[in-house]
Amino acid sequence: MRNVVYVVSDGIETCDGDPVAAAASLNASDIQAEVNIIGFDVDNEGQTQLEAVAKAGNGQYKSVYSESDLNEYLKQEYSRLYLEWLAWGNDRYMEILTQSNDIAGDLLKYNNEIYGKSLAENNEMHSLQYRLNELGKFKDDKAVDRYNELVDIRHDTLTQYFSQEKERKDAIRKDLHEQLEKKVKETGEEKEEDYAS
Repeated sequence: MRNVVYVVSDGIETCDGDPVAAAASLNASDIQAEVNIIGFDVDNEGQTQLEAVAKAGNGQYKSVYSESDLNEYLKQEYSRLYLEWLAWGNDRYMEILTQSNDIAGDLLKYNNEIYGKSLAENNEMHSLQYRLNELGKFKDDKAVDRYNELVDIRHDTLTQYFSQEKERKDAIRKDLHEQLEKKVKETGEEKEEDYAS
C-alpha cells in the first residue's frame, strides 16, 4: 500500500539540498511514498523546480495562491484519497469473498468426489457379496450378514471421516476469511483516522 506525502513550499531550494533526489529516494524507500508538492504563490523558476520534485517523487504538483486555494485543494485531495481507499477496501473484500467461495467450492467438489467413490466402493462390495454367495464362499447366512455389516461399517467410517475433514477445513476457511476481513476493517479505520486528522 502506498503512502501519500504533501509538501507545501513557497519557492526554490535555498539550503544547498537536493529536493529532487530526496523525493526520488523517499518514493523508492520501503514506505513507497508518493510525494506531492503544493507550490504556495511561487514564481516560474520555483514552479519548475517543484514540478521536478513532484515528478521524482511519483506525485503531482499543484500551484495555489491563497489560504482558501490551499484548503480547497486539500479538501479535494482528501475526497479523492478517501474514495480510492473505499475502492481499495471494496476490492479487498471482493478478493476475500472470491477466495473463500473458491475454497468452499473446492471443498464441496472434493467431498462429493470422495463420497461418490466411497458409495461406488460400497456398491461394488455388496455386488461382490452376491457373486461370492453364488459361488458358495459363505458358510451360512450369518457370515453373509457379517460381511455386509463390515462393508457398511467401512462406508460409514469413510463418510464420517471425510465429513469431519470437510468441517475442519471449512472452519479454517471461515477463520481465515474472518481474519482477512478484520485486517481490512482495521486498516480502513486507521486510514479514516489519518484522513480525519
